[in-house]
Amino acid sequence: MKAKLLFGVLAFMVLFSSNMRAQDVHAIARFDTTEILIGDQIDLNITFSMPLDYRVLWPHYKDTLARNIEIISMTAVDTVINVAENLVEMLQSITITSFDSGYYYIAPLKFQYQPIDDTSFLEASSIPLYLEVHTMEVDTTQAIKA
Repeated sequence: MKAKLLFGVLAFMVLFSSNMRAQDVHAIARFDTTEILIGDQIDLNITFSMPLDYRVLWPHYKDTLARNIEIISMTAVDTVINVAENLVEMLQSITITSFDSGYYYIAPLKFQYQPIDDTSFLEASSIPLYLEVHTMEVDTTQAIKA
């Protein structure tokens, strides 16, 4: 009886201790707005938080975020350390635009992270994002003004 109870307690601790550490990792990506006019610029704000004793591989982008979504500029990754809560928060802002109207799907941003005392990498992802790009409305019933 004691052996079954001890096994149950150990199994519970193993299952939930790894879960508790993984709950400290969050990947968040948000747009300023989800609708723009062709050529307008908006920011994609990325936040990744993890325990202080973890490492992360930050996703890299060159000139496009997704089909027809162009990157104008990127800030450096900023790091905020919260020693009291044993967390580090990393922030980056990417300014984007689009010159083609339509609805665009931006795949989840994927971060690989690793506890310093571990050799395997885990993955955290943001939620997928959607961007709607509109054309300028034109009233074709009116005369063209010079």
